[in-house]
Amino acid sequence: MNKLFLPIVACVLAACGSDKQQALRYDVIPLPQEINLLQESPFKLTRNTVIAYPEGNALLGHNADFLADYIEQATGFRPRTKAVKNGENADKAITLGLDPSVTGEEGYRIITHSESISICGKTANGVFYGIQTLRKSIPAQAQDAAILLPAGEVEDWPRFSYRGMHLDVGRHFFPVEFIKEFIDLLALHNMNTLHWHLTEDQGWRIEIKKYPKLTEIGSVRQRTVIGHNSGEYDNTPYGGFYT
Repeated sequence: MNKLFLPIVACVLAACGSDKQQALRYDVIPLPQEINLLQESPFKLTRNTVIAYPEGNALLGHNADFLADYIEQATGFRPRTKAVKNGENADKAITLGLDPSVTGEEGYRIITHSESISICGKTANGVFYGIQTLRKSIPAQAQDAAILLPAGEVEDWPRFSYRGMHLDVGRHFFPVEFIKEFIDLLALHNMNTLHWHLTEDQGWRIEIKKYPKLTEIGSVRQRTVIGHNSGEYDNTPYGGFYT
């Protein structure tokens, strides 16, 4: 694995004399397999930056919207997304695309120059994880700042095809907004599977219209133990289920 060359990053940071400029670093979690920086001017991400994707590719169009949303959350401005025809170049753009030479079905390659950034994957999934790396590189709070992305190449692919996290809602019910946030955090850390524990003796948490009593009765337990194996209960009904 090639390590990030900190002296080069330091040069980029030193070039940021204004409070309205922030330089990025690509050494995020999980750390990409390869990071090679170049002695070139960085790419400047501003409110005029365009996110381009191939015309007719709906999945990469969704990825472009995701990236625009992430940038807006951090900076306060939302780059414009644009569908481009094959072979068409967009100026000062972040361009999403597919490249069969990328390693792994969920691998990606980010190439940054002063005038352009490309994020390519063998599949749209790989492009999505490249977007997550770029997302994590951007400071969480960079309102109205110009973001500087160091020139170079980042290449990454997962060691494991199944990367999951378990969430148990049988004992403790979580609202829908929490579930969405949980999934977003999984994506942020390049995980690809939500293992959702929905049914057990403590509560049936998924609606099946053919069997309404599963939720009418099974989603509610009449009491919850106080502490751990205390033999004492609160005698308070507890429930909830997802439609």
